[in-house]
Amino acid sequence: MTRSLGLFWFLVCSVAATAQYGINWPKQPSTFTSVQPGSQKVRIGGVNDFLYTYDVNVIEISEAIPQPQMAPQGALAGCQTATGQPQADLGTFSDEADKAFAAYNSLFPKAAIPPKTLEQTSADWRDNVQPHYDKLADDSKAAQKVLDAITDPGLKTACQAVMDSATSEYKKLQDADTKLNHSPHVVEATFTAKNCKSEILTVTEKYNGTPTGQSLTAQFDVECDQVTVGGGILLTEIQSRTYTSSTSPTQSGQFLVVGGTGRFRPTFLVGLTSFNFPFEPLGHKLSSALGDMRLGISTGPVLQNSKSDVSAFGWFVGPTVSFMRRLYLSPGLHVGEFADFPLGFTKQGDPIPSNFGSLTPNKRWTGRFSIGITVKGWDLTKTLKGSQDTPAVQPAKKPQS
Repeated sequence: MTRSLGLFWFLVCSVAATAQYGINWPKQPSTFTSVQPGSQKVRIGGVNDFLYTYDVNVIEISEAIPQPQMAPQGALAGCQTATGQPQADLGTFSDEADKAFAAYNSLFPKAAIPPKTLEQTSADWRDNVQPHYDKLADDSKAAQKVLDAITDPGLKTACQAVMDSATSEYKKLQDADTKLNHSPHVVEATFTAKNCKSEILTVTEKYNGTPTGQSLTAQFDVECDQVTVGGGILLTEIQSRTYTSSTSPTQSGQFLVVGGTGRFRPTFLVGLTSFNFPFEPLGHKLSSALGDMRLGISTGPVLQNSKSDVSAFGWFVGPTVSFMRRLYLSPGLHVGEFADFPLGFTKQGDPIPSNFGSLTPNKRWTGRFSIGITVKGWDLTKTLKGSQDTPAVQPAKKPQS
C-alpha cells in the first residue's frame, strides 16, 4: 500500500506536455472542445508572413521581410571595353538583377488595405519575379568569369561595382525566395487554458503596424470536469463475518464457525465524488495512448450489504486513476462497521460452552484497504462553468525555414 501511494504521488508531480491546435488562416474561425487545462499551443498556418506581421492578443510573434530598396545603380557605364565584351556579360547579370528586383519591389503594397493573400503574393512572384530570378544563378557565374579576366585596374574597379550591385540584389532575392517559397508560413503562440473557461484567441494581421482588416478568432472550450460523480462497486477488505455453532466429527460439543472471511468482498453500492487533477501526469502522448489517463482523489459514501447486522453506511477516500474520462479505479481506505468475534472467542473452532446463548458479534468501526471501480455519472463543475476569458499569450519561437 505504501509503495502504491509513493508511485501515485510521483506521477502527480510529473510535468504535463503541451497540446497543439491547428488553424488555417484566414478562412477557419474555429471552436475546439474538450481542451485540456494548462499550457496549450496554437499554430496558425497559411499566413502571409512575407508581407505582414501577426499579433495574437497584442503580442507580435512573427516578422515580415521589410520592404526593400533598389540597389545603387550607375556604375555600368564605366564597365566596358572597346569590344564591349565585359559590359555584355556583366551587363546581362546587372540587367536581369535590376528587373527581378524591381518586380520584387512591386510585390509590396503601398497601404495595408486591401490585404493581399499569400496565394496572390506567390502568384505575383511566379509571374513577375521568377522569370528574371531563375536566370541569375548562371548569369552571376558568367559575370564573375569575365570580371576575373579583366586586368586593367580602372576597368576592373568599375566592373566590380557593377558586380557588387547586382550581387547585392541577388542575395536579397534569395532571402525573399526562401521566405516566400520555402518556409511553412505559420504563426505559433502558447497560452494558458483555465478550467471551466471558453478561451477566446484573436489573431490580427498588420502591415507596417497598421491593421489590414483581416483577423481570426478561435474559441477553446476548456474541460470542466474538475469534480465528477460516479457509481459502481467497492472491493473491500472489511469482512462481512457470520458466527454460528456446529459440531465436530472428532470432538463432542459445539464449536464456533466463522463465515465471510475472504480477502475481498464487493459492497452493494458506492457513490464516489472525484476531484480530477487538471493535467496529464505522463505527458499528452503517453497519457492518450493509455486511454486518456488522469489522476485525482475520490471520496464518498459506501453502502455495504452484510449478514452481521452491522451499519450499512461507510466511507471511502483514496487516489484515483481514470481512463477515457469515464472509468475510475480508486485504491484507498474504506471505513465501516465490522462484526468481530463474540465476547469470549478469538478464533474459528473455539468451543462453545453449554447454554452459552446467542453468538452476538462484537461490533466496531475499522478502516481497511479497498478498491473502487466506478463509472462517471455527471460533472458537478458544469454548473460552475465560468464566462469567456482572454488568455495571456506567449510568443513561440519562429519555425525554421
